[in-house]
Amino acid sequence: MLRRSFSLVFWLFLAASSIVLFPVAVLIWAVTAPFDRRGALLHRFTCFWASLYTWLNPAWRVRVVRSTPGSTPPGACGSRGESASAPTPPT
Repeated sequence: MLRRSFSLVFWLFLAASSIVLFPVAVLIWAVTAPFDRRGALLHRFTCFWASLYTWLNPAWRVRVVRSTPGSTPPGACGSRGESASAPTPPT
């Protein structure tokens, strides 16, 4: 019963925060679109937004793997849009 209660509270938080933060993201996009074509500020905001869920859910463990620029650790998504199941390029 406790797990279901926690799950319900978390889903309610996810819905409420999305309702609040989505208009903020749209506002950031609208204000910065003319001079930030790559969307760097919007990207930072949406990364923060997504991180909220991993920070606040103790059941989800997150491990950050640092690598050298241009290399992608096995099983990780790269900066060129590869999926986690895509083979890593030969080095």
